[in-house]
Amino acid sequence: MKTKGAFAHMSNNGPNQNSTGGRDKEKRSFLPPPLSPNRQLILVAAWIFVGEICDMLLLSHLPPYPPLTKAIIDASFLLIIISPVYFLLFRPFKAQWDERLRMEKMLIENKERLDLALEATNVGLWDYNVQTGKVYYSPRWATMLGYTPEEIEPTFQSWETLLHPDEKDQVIGTLKNHLEGRTPYYESEVRMRSKSGNWIWILTRGRVVSYDGQGKPLRVVGTHNDITVRKQAEEDIRYLSRQLLNVTEEERANLARDLHDELGQVLAALQFGMETLKNALPEGQENNRSQCQRQIELVAQLGDHVRNISATLRPAMLDDMGLESALGWYVEQFSRQMAGIEIDFQASGPDGRCIQESGIVLYRICQESLNNIAKHSRAKHVNIRLTCLSAQVILTIQDDGVGFEPKAEGRLGIGLLGMRERAASRGGRLSINSQKGEGTTIRVELPVSEERTE
Repeated sequence: MKTKGAFAHMSNNGPNQNSTGGRDKEKRSFLPPPLSPNRQLILVAAWIFVGEICDMLLLSHLPPYPPLTKAIIDASFLLIIISPVYFLLFRPFKAQWDERLRMEKMLIENKERLDLALEATNVGLWDYNVQTGKVYYSPRWATMLGYTPEEIEPTFQSWETLLHPDEKDQVIGTLKNHLEGRTPYYESEVRMRSKSGNWIWILTRGRVVSYDGQGKPLRVVGTHNDITVRKQAEEDIRYLSRQLLNVTEEERANLARDLHDELGQVLAALQFGMETLKNALPEGQENNRSQCQRQIELVAQLGDHVRNISATLRPAMLDDMGLESALGWYVEQFSRQMAGIEIDFQASGPDGRCIQESGIVLYRICQESLNNIAKHSRAKHVNIRLTCLSAQVILTIQDDGVGFEPKAEGRLGIGLLGMRERAASRGGRLSINSQKGEGTTIRVELPVSEERTE
């Protein structure tokens, strides 16, 4: 019956709602009769006692009758005296009893349905009493971690000791935020230690379902779901995505080197040959010398384009001097091309080379962001902040453009999706904050080192 009780208050929406609201009719069927069974017993005994006294007084005033006649008179009088007990006490009590049996049967059926649903969906149930610290853990909750129900003490500390140290504070903080009313529900993904010592990914959800008169939470009910397979699949996808991006970047780097070295050398030789040809022309052929000079300028211009394309494909300074220098160079080049946009770039923290393995991801995201700003935002000012911390690096790109509705961000095409995919491939997170007429802020958080765990 505990499981059903866990959902008895699910209709409550907050601390201002009466915890018994909406169920008064249902509770009336559970109210005891006007008199408790003990009082009914005393009343019936007193009723019979008084009835017997009245019966004896009646018989004492009657003329002598045969014993059989007196017995019939005595039984009839006693039946008349006791008959109100049936109508005033027994019938209401029986109606109450039948209602209790019906509700108990309904509760048992609902509990069976709930158990079957939890078993079919492989979900564990927990019911936390905030005041006492006691927690009900369903059998599936325990077996999900390899324990028997008897091995898990029904306390909050039992759950707390199984949490992974790296996520313990965050998960408990999320639960605290919900208990204090800052979030509508509690949800978190956390690793928990199984009986075998392995870490199992658990998706835990919950919600306060009962409050006291002062609005303080009394009970929280929720579920546990094993998502280890899903998390492993996400890790595999992230690893494959990272490998794909690495291959793409390697190809771009190879292409950039080929353009810079081979094609650059050819153009340099062509330019040198044209200059030699120009110098070899005799005097008096100024027209031909002018044509040679124009060709030399075109070759030089083509060489500049090749170098710019090579640098765009894969800037050499990203590998040689780090992310900060590469972003500074790119921002300078972008500012020259887009003279109407003022860009303020600042970097803080340790040398950008400490995050070289993730630097190309941030570089590409900055590239795509500035391209989107140039095409869509009509911004006049852009602030770019690169913050290198010991455990993560944060890139923030903020513009004062026209902005957009978050629900319409899919209209930007694959650019935004590519940025998110790049961040996710390194175990990072990309968030976008934008409103119509108030510009856009893109924030990227990447861990300094994100390696695949085999």
